[in-house]
Amino acid sequence: MGYNKAWEVQYSRDRARGIRRYVPAERTRARLEMLVTHGASLRTLAKITELSGTAIGQIIAGRRAQVQSRTARRVKQLRLRDVYGDQADGLVPSLGALRRVRALRALGWDGPSLTAAGAAHTNQLLAARRDHITIGRWRQIDQVYERLSMTPGPSPAARRRARHKGWPPPLAWDEDTIDDPGAKPCELAQSNELLVDEVAIRRAVFGDRATLHPAEQATVITTMAAQALSDRQIASATNRSPRTALRIRKRLGTPSQWRPCSPAR
Repeated sequence: MGYNKAWEVQYSRDRARGIRRYVPAERTRARLEMLVTHGASLRTLAKITELSGTAIGQIIAGRRAQVQSRTARRVKQLRLRDVYGDQADGLVPSLGALRRVRALRALGWDGPSLTAAGAAHTNQLLAARRDHITIGRWRQIDQVYERLSMTPGPSPAARRRARHKGWPPPLAWDEDTIDDPGAKPCELAQSNELLVDEVAIRRAVFGDRATLHPAEQATVITTMAAQALSDRQIASATNRSPRTALRIRKRLGTPSQWRPCSPAR
């Protein structure tokens, strides 16, 4: 069977199943516009979405009324962190880097300790209030944040100053949205808040979305991990990204019991 014939057969099967090969381009265009506005280059977007730079430009310019369903799915799943991580050069908004540095200060990582860890001149970054930084600078801070964001720092003074300024710690941020200007930190309970809502915990474990404070999230994560559920399932129950759920589980010292299903023989 030739390529065109095979494509037509698969297309007919998809239509019979109600699977659309093409969807309206409006949401994809809006998402791409947002990414470009916040520093993503067309070259990087083309690489990640497996489209050409020309195709990306045409979608953004409104010259395509429809896009392939798989393209729409890829673009919908893109996060600024994914884009910045793949970008070779240029400037990006400093907001995500500032949030990361402030979050590390809330853990007790002051300027000298961050310099020793590989992120120099963070005091200047906090004071300068620049709208943009180089992608190299963003990547440097992101890598240090990845290493230190679940480890208490050595400076009680840095923690006190961060608390006074109201800077949220890493657990308040979802790693997939920390660069997004529209993202808000989770409200964390005070350290002396020990009460947990058992009903909310049970609802979350059994798949019903519930608002959880950190102590309740920790209980849900450890319970679901013990039940051999995946980090993706845990993330859905706690309204976190899979990457964030994984990092919290590791911080709690809870091993994953999940195993992928073996293919049928």
